[in-house]
Amino acid sequence: MPSMPSITSRIARATNAVQGADLGTTMFVSANNFLPYRTMNFGSIQEVRDMDSIPTDSSAYQAALMAFSAGAARFMLGKRIADKATYTLDTNRIGKVTTYNITVSTGENISSASYESLTTDDAETILGVIAASLSSGAAEITATVVGTEADAVLEITDSGTVNHVVGSFTNMTVAFESTEPAATLLGEVLEEAEQDFYFLTCEDHTEEFVLQMAPEIEATESSDYPKQYHFSVQESEVLTPVADPAIDTLGKVQELGYTRTAGRWHHNADTIFPEVWITGKMGQSIAGTKNWKFQIPNGIETAKDPVTGKSLSTGKQGYIKDRNASWFGTERGQTFNHGGKVASGEWADVIRSVDFLNDLIETRLLNLELNESTNGKISFTSADKSLVANVVDSVLAYGVDLKILTGYVPCSVPDEVPFEDQANRILQGLNWAGYLAGAVNFIVVDGVLTYKDSSLS
Repeated sequence: MPSMPSITSRIARATNAVQGADLGTTMFVSANNFLPYRTMNFGSIQEVRDMDSIPTDSSAYQAALMAFSAGAARFMLGKRIADKATYTLDTNRIGKVTTYNITVSTGENISSASYESLTTDDAETILGVIAASLSSGAAEITATVVGTEADAVLEITDSGTVNHVVGSFTNMTVAFESTEPAATLLGEVLEEAEQDFYFLTCEDHTEEFVLQMAPEIEATESSDYPKQYHFSVQESEVLTPVADPAIDTLGKVQELGYTRTAGRWHHNADTIFPEVWITGKMGQSIAGTKNWKFQIPNGIETAKDPVTGKSLSTGKQGYIKDRNASWFGTERGQTFNHGGKVASGEWADVIRSVDFLNDLIETRLLNLELNESTNGKISFTSADKSLVANVVDSVLAYGVDLKILTGYVPCSVPDEVPFEDQANRILQGLNWAGYLAGAVNFIVVDGVLTYKDSSLS
């Protein structure tokens, strides 16, 4: 046997770290063929501009503007598969010498079409040349001219299993149609980027889509990466008393009591996407540390009555409030966010606080298990059970520091663990209580004004 050194030191690294959930990033999903993948990350509005395929008049670009104008450090775009893309020539260029370009990729196959029109060319002639060039270059798509003369448009549909992606196009605008169900859409997005976002927002504000998406988001409650779904509508029915049964989208999600879906009303909801601004703003802060109310929007006007064009009356603002929805309202000349609830009536910051504390407890406990396993294990001894309780208490103390909690009852562990639990290596029966700090949304001051009695001076 060889001689051993007098001193031997062995250092094991207990530096394992588990990745927690992203509880701040907003994703906006639209029907498009701009993105090569289901989702893409952007760190600035310039990165969005740098993608030639994303037009500045698209809903995707508008949503990005909302997010980054709110100060978001990161923003995600998602793609809802389009059944059809319709390209329309810019009317101010027809009848002038103009070069039109479009590049389409289907997998590894790239097809480009370019045509310099003459002053005598109408839309049907121009698009006919482009359609023929695209069709001959990409067998996986069908490019068809619909309509005649000046009213002609170009429709591109996928004829194969690969969805086409537009690389760039000039002197045209595009519109998309999609019938992809919300469940399919969310499933594909989660498969690609489940850990990368928290707030889901979507271009489609229709009642059918919202009522499809809300239960899908609700089902993320039990996952490691729960989500919130925020949407806005501009339905005039919202500005009337709540009907029973509900006749508008906000009323219907309220009736269904969703805790992860939050609605909003704005007269321009379908074009400016105010929900992206508020989630982009709130996502910058640690969950539960900022009040959704009183957030001052930049570049968004107060919600206005679609009939009078004036700011909403307090009565009509009350109808939105009655639906547990939010809006941008004006008080004493200042426009700021009102509401802040999810459809069930709970506050959105409370839901996010729960997700935050739950995620922190789970990740810290898993880190404890991983790092303790470097040299040993977590056992059922009193000392090791206390280690577990201390981790939970550290999260609760952090919650107090962040003003999420006003205080807490420390985590208790059972003195005795049933034989079956020990055999299955399960430690359960740990309990704690935390007291939410909440936020002050309304202040009422009562006072009495009188004359001072001179005899008391």
